[in-house]
Amino acid sequence: MRGLALAWLALLLAPGAGAASFDCGRPSTKLYRAICADPELSQLDEQVWNAYGERIKTLTPKQYEQVRDRHITWRRQRGRFDRGMVQLAEDYRRHLAWLNHPLLPLEGRYARADGAELDVEIDLQAPAGAPALIAIGRLGKLQWLPAQAGLPANSLRPDLGAAAPQPSVPLRDGVLQMVPSFVGLPRTPIRDCAFTLRWPDDGVRLEATGDCGADFTGDYAMQGPAHPWPRMPRPAAATPAP
Repeated sequence: MRGLALAWLALLLAPGAGAASFDCGRPSTKLYRAICADPELSQLDEQVWNAYGERIKTLTPKQYEQVRDRHITWRRQRGRFDRGMVQLAEDYRRHLAWLNHPLLPLEGRYARADGAELDVEIDLQAPAGAPALIAIGRLGKLQWLPAQAGLPANSLRPDLGAAAPQPSVPLRDGVLQMVPSFVGLPRTPIRDCAFTLRWPDDGVRLEATGDCGADFTGDYAMQGPAHPWPRMPRPAAATPAP
């Protein structure tokens, strides 16, 4: 009996034992077995679980929909391409940084009543002291995006470029000020265009000055996820998604 008790104690004290967000005594997939076998991954898995559970308590219902959808997408895709343990740990650290980012509630899809669209993402590469957003808007056949380094302000670009990362714009005192570039077909000439974006409640108020090729000014309401996962209604206690 004493030997059995010592064996159970050794199992409980083993690196990573019980640290993951699931039962490592019964890992049901190859990914779960890999997480349980790696103390760092096991700890990161638990940290992501706890960070998500704490963060959704601070979100409005619309913000919760956006964050939960992206979190579920990440959970279902992590480790999918079997790129190795080092890359999997890096994916965990990036997702943890995203969950803890101060601008997370602002990220999402927004739309104006007439169909104009606005997509906002946080930039994890921006300096910690200057959190930044990547904001891209569409109206008809014209799209605007942050100005690219090396191009003149208000330039009309021929295309977006294949998988080209977009620059970000720092958010200061809840206000985003930017001089955009454009892609597509403007309705009017583009001269001296500048945008100011503010976030009242679950929306964005965009104010444009100058000639921006179209009328982008107005209030944009946060939308549901573009491709939402099937889900139950938001739990009253805001417990983490499985």
